[in-house]
Amino acid sequence: MTRSDTEAHSVTRIVTVVRKRLQSGVSNVARTPKIEALEREWGRPLSGLLAELYIVRGWPMSQVAAQLHTSERQVLRWMVRYGIPRRTVRVYPPGAEPRARGGER
Repeated sequence: MTRSDTEAHSVTRIVTVVRKRLQSGVSNVARTPKIEALEREWGRPLSGLLAELYIVRGWPMSQVAAQLHTSERQVLRWMVRYGIPRRTVRVYPPGAEPRARGGER
């Protein structure tokens, strides 16, 4: 298996686990006005939206936060409470190129 195949398999496994948790109704997130407003705006549960943006589309947490008009810290809190795992391998959205860390050399 190539690294790309391994990453794809890992993402598929994570999405499957998250979907099962969401379908079983497991959630310990308080229904706040912010969450309710986001769910009305997007027309779907926040848990599914977070999983879609972060795991399936591979968006960085900063981009998810910007799209939801909130902080990265809040996105991380919601992900932890909904049981959405953080990526251990950097995944780039299709067409995106990795940025150099630590400046150009």
